[in-house]
Amino acid sequence: MSQRDPGHENARREEWTNRARMYADYALPKNRPFARRLVELLTIEPGEQVIDVAAGPGPVAVEAAKRTGPGGDVLATDLSPVWEPFVAEEAKAAGVENVRFAAMPGEALALDDATFDVAACQFGLMFMKDAGGGLLELSRVLRPGGRLGIAVWSTPEKVGHFKPMRALHQSLPEDPSGAGGPNPLSLGAPGLIESLVRNAGFEQVVLHPYTATHVITDPEQEWSRLTQEGAFAARLAALDDAGRARSHRAVMDAIEDMRVGGDIVVSSEALMVIARKAP
Repeated sequence: MSQRDPGHENARREEWTNRARMYADYALPKNRPFARRLVELLTIEPGEQVIDVAAGPGPVAVEAAKRTGPGGDVLATDLSPVWEPFVAEEAKAAGVENVRFAAMPGEALALDDATFDVAACQFGLMFMKDAGGGLLELSRVLRPGGRLGIAVWSTPEKVGHFKPMRALHQSLPEDPSGAGGPNPLSLGAPGLIESLVRNAGFEQVVLHPYTATHVITDPEQEWSRLTQEGAFAARLAALDDAGRARSHRAVMDAIEDMRVGGDIVVSSEALMVIARKAP
């Protein structure tokens, strides 16, 4: 049984409510290639029942819906109800109508046992207070023999997506509130995610590393986006001009380190695990 933390859930819900639009505009286009690859690895068939947990704006749910066709059904779930219109927007843009949304914690799905053929969770397990409990819930709602697909970020040096953010964090004084927040890179250690999946009772566990890239065309725009993030805005506001300049330089250096020829190429590796629930 998962150990839920209502305080943690409330904090996460509030955070995503505040930053959903910014995240969707920035991260969704960059996460679609990962969603396509995860769904491809899951070999979803027409007519299957699929659940996407911690769906956010829904790229995995929508990719899955394309494969299930009108005879199938995809349920996108997320802790925060703020994502429902974003999922609907993503589905409409893709021309699919077999995606529905329900707000619920990934560690406590309000769903019957053995309901789905396929369960997926992309870049969400790291934010659960109890990742093992979240995997047990995914197992519970899968039918015997059902397929699981998990994607988490790899180790920090392999995930360029977060390098400017990490540089900014390291350039700032410690957060006086002491609030660390979940770490999106917390499940990338070699062998960790496979071990968690096996410990939840899954079989045929196979790791598929996958790398996608995007280009930063305007480093100053990246700086502006980071400074609007709630985790950094207050800490930056407390700096004097010299401190802010040091933070700006740290971010610019991190971005410049990713330059390849004339382009700033951001290469990020995800660890995708495909497994099966025992028959």
